[in-house]
Amino acid sequence: MARHGIAVLLLITTAVVVTAYAILLPGGRWEGDDYLSAALVPRGDWSLLLNGFKWCPRPIATLLRWLHLFLSYLLDRPLTSTFLACLWLTCVAMVAAAGAAGRAAQPCRMALLLFALTLLLGKPDEMFYWPAGAAAYLPCWAGLAAATVLQLSPSGRVGIARSISLLIAVLSAEIGAATVLIYVALATPVTLHRGRTRELRSLILPSLAAVVVCMSVLHYRMQPMSEVWYPESGLAGNWPASLTAAIPTFVRELVSIDGLPLWFGIGLKILLALCFLSDERPDKVQIVELALWGSALLLGSLASVILAYHQFGTLCCGRHAALRQGMILLSLVAFAGCFRGGMPALRQGALAAVLLLLLSARAPLLLADMRGLPAVIAARSRTWHSGLEAGDSMTLYLARPGLVTNVDGLPPGHYHRSGDAMWGGAPWYVWGVMARFNKHNLTISPIEK
Repeated sequence: MARHGIAVLLLITTAVVVTAYAILLPGGRWEGDDYLSAALVPRGDWSLLLNGFKWCPRPIATLLRWLHLFLSYLLDRPLTSTFLACLWLTCVAMVAAAGAAGRAAQPCRMALLLFALTLLLGKPDEMFYWPAGAAAYLPCWAGLAAATVLQLSPSGRVGIARSISLLIAVLSAEIGAATVLIYVALATPVTLHRGRTRELRSLILPSLAAVVVCMSVLHYRMQPMSEVWYPESGLAGNWPASLTAAIPTFVRELVSIDGLPLWFGIGLKILLALCFLSDERPDKVQIVELALWGSALLLGSLASVILAYHQFGTLCCGRHAALRQGMILLSLVAFAGCFRGGMPALRQGALAAVLLLLLSARAPLLLADMRGLPAVIAARSRTWHSGLEAGDSMTLYLARPGLVTNVDGLPPGHYHRSGDAMWGGAPWYVWGVMARFNKHNLTISPIEK
């Protein structure tokens, strides 16, 4: 009876965490990428999409974005919170479906718990509240999380589900493709050594897709070295230096929790690993598979840091950091699954305590953004009203930057679009705003005090 009560407490605590963050969904905002892509929808201009498939091949993310922007164009509304809410629900449902396919106990609770912890461990701004970022990084996380849940499954008939999960991760974001390639490289020799070649069938399609994605990025995006933000670091284009710089950065991310003291983060992550110990004794095959998958998640996270240093000369971006924290969490879950733990009720109670501790630490930021929601909604409404008014000029109203949600990153000022050709007379990020609303003059109003 006590164990059932603790399980209910954990479920309620998890639901409270997700609800607290979901309240802020209307605080998500469009950024320059959203406006630019939205401007091309009514034109039927597929050039940016086709070029994107070469230098940034994300078929799932691209289709999600264009569906959102097409509906936004039809209804003449931004649909920010609607799109994000549907995406959140879909990703949680995907992980829960994977758990059900693997006959896991209480798959919905597990999916919601992983989602809640990912919200809490990092800064969720771009990954959870920016439509363009969420379209790529949330499905990637969901694919990796679904694969993790399947690895924990005692059922051996999860090949198709695992293949689908890995494909979703590969086709959503490049870091998903890199992680899957690393996993295939680790798992193939071990599986062949055991003489279980049939188990590799589920990896064929994900690995082929991952090769295509990684080769495309390497050839079209990384070779020109056109995205260097901080050349003074000496890291851009320098693989040895990028690796050397990435290791201490990754170790800090591995043991820390954003915004909390280092010792506190270390303690909570150790406690999380203990909470996710297996209720059943895993067999040797499952232990090996979980260890390989956990290692691939960590190496994929490390690769994200190395590639950022190599490509930009510095770390980028908030969405990358949030996804890495999500992957580190999944690796903890995978490694913990290698060991059996006793006292399941105590572990569930400890999980509830961790959620409450993290939520209390995030509470000031959450409350500040909740108080700022009316201003964000009002600024967005005024911007769209201005854009839809007759005339050739409009005003974009900025709102206070979110502490949990993403920010309005466009610089205040006056801009002019000289023509319909990209980027006629204006920087791309403001050209898209004007082109979306068919205006040629734009004023970006400073944040009202």
